[in-house]
Amino acid sequence: KLHCYGLNLDGKEGFSVIKYETTDEYVPHCDGSCTEKEYQVGGRVATMVLYCQAAEIGGGTTFSIVDVFINPKKGQAAFFSYYDPIKNVTDSGFSKHSGCPINSGTNWMDCNSLDET
Repeated sequence: KLHCYGLNLDGKEGFSVIKYETTDEYVPHCDGSCTEKEYQVGGRVATMVLYCQAAEIGGGTTFSIVDVFINPKKGQAAFFSYYDPIKNVTDSGFSKHSGCPINSGTNWMDCNSLDET
């Protein structure tokens, strides 16, 4: 189990491989609930994104509310949580993110969401 989250292999969703090509983008969204309301057991608590191939130009991931931008490189990973285990609430939108348009090349990503079991 991961400390304080109560995660184990039973709480991992299947692989979700995503391919982004030129002009593709992913609109701002939360992978789990980001309403700052009480967490419902069994819901998503975190996401891990593995950048398997990075576009030459564009294709970054941005968390605009917290002013964080990831310019992906092949083999990098990003992990983010949207659950506060101390208060037992989801975040208030800080994990809302989007995939920026690709101007040249292709992004291949593996996105894994984790649930608390």
